[in-house]
Amino acid sequence: MSDQRIDVLEIVGIIMVVLSLIFVGYEIRQNTIAARATAYQAIGIAGAATLDSWAHDEQLWRLQRKKPEDMNADDWERFALKMKVFARLGETVHLQVEQGLLPPDAMERLGYRGWVEFLKYPKTACIWPLIRLEVGTSFREFVEANRSFEEIVCSSFDIPRWDGTIG
Repeated sequence: MSDQRIDVLEIVGIIMVVLSLIFVGYEIRQNTIAARATAYQAIGIAGAATLDSWAHDEQLWRLQRKKPEDMNADDWERFALKMKVFARLGETVHLQVEQGLLPPDAMERLGYRGWVEFLKYPKTACIWPLIRLEVGTSFREFVEANRSFEEIVCSSFDIPRWDGTIG
């Protein structure tokens, strides 16, 4: 074969490699978009289902509106279990943001902005010690870094003292 023909084949080969890399990059981008959409959808559905269950459960609805001083040990346990569900959902969004699967504003866009102010409210601040043991370090630090309250005295409430596990 002539040198000129080899040069042409090499150029064609290089062009094919470049086109293949562009195609692979495009496919990766499409897969990332699809994964992000799936994550948004799954988290949105889970969050909506949780809120829907809360809205349609009369006992939970009343419990949410109860003052901490009016809650008994059973109320606190039920409230803590429900908040654990929300913590799992919030942690899922937070982890996906950290991993770059979801954009930085996903917590707010998906309705989990409340975690920024979670420790501001007496009921949630009082059960946080029970929940914090069951979430990952990163999410725990995220919630605790956003403390925006004076220390809330929880000892006057009838909160059960579990061994660190809920449910």
